[in-house]
Amino acid sequence: MRLVFRQVFVQIRSFSTEETRTKCLSLMRSTAQPVSVITTAVPPDREKSSSVQHAMFHGATLSSFTSIAMYPYPIVSFSLRTPSYMADVLRHYLNKATSSEAHMVINLLSALQAHLAVHFSQPRDDPFGSALHSLSAERLPILHGCLGALSCTLIKSIPLHVSALQNHGSDTSSSTNDGVQSSELFLARVVRVEDTSHSRQASEVSMLPLIYHQKQYVTIDTTSPVENSASHTRDTTRTTVV
Repeated sequence: MRLVFRQVFVQIRSFSTEETRTKCLSLMRSTAQPVSVITTAVPPDREKSSSVQHAMFHGATLSSFTSIAMYPYPIVSFSLRTPSYMADVLRHYLNKATSSEAHMVINLLSALQAHLAVHFSQPRDDPFGSALHSLSAERLPILHGCLGALSCTLIKSIPLHVSALQNHGSDTSSSTNDGVQSSELFLARVVRVEDTSHSRQASEVSMLPLIYHQKQYVTIDTTSPVENSASHTRDTTRTTVV
């Protein structure tokens, strides 16, 4: 018996940076992303000129946040578009990072807090004036009603601009405004999980996560079963607009 091997050639299409970015955004919007708000204290030399009491704190909604490791320590990551006042403040703490002192709090929002996601996504002179919060051991804001809060110490930041990526196979020829529209990746160690149960409403909805899906803030619906054909079991989770 003679075996015949047939070689198949597949043409590899090269996508421009802009086209890849657009397709990646479209795909990621079809997956559910957790919504969180990062809060921190503004160092005295970084404080904006304001007489507002809460101006000593700063907060920002994160569009990308994930847990990346549990060993040897719980590690999380997130990115910020730059230039960014929050990024500037966090860089200040990088040179003073210790293994036990938290520099920021990542507040994981509940299904009842879509308004806070919008609130902290826009520049405000007094972002905490109307946002109920308490203070952690390091006197960092913890938003009331959130699903949970992680007090973290910064480990490292990685600039994600063209000059830093040009030696890693990136196509810079079609990039636009990369000198302005760049990003910075931050890695942080979780030093403490804060207890937020005292500030949550006594309802089932307050225990559901706020997630971002198809440009909408939604949550999960645990009452409508979805069949898992692989195991022939029923998963009772789907998204619901909030």
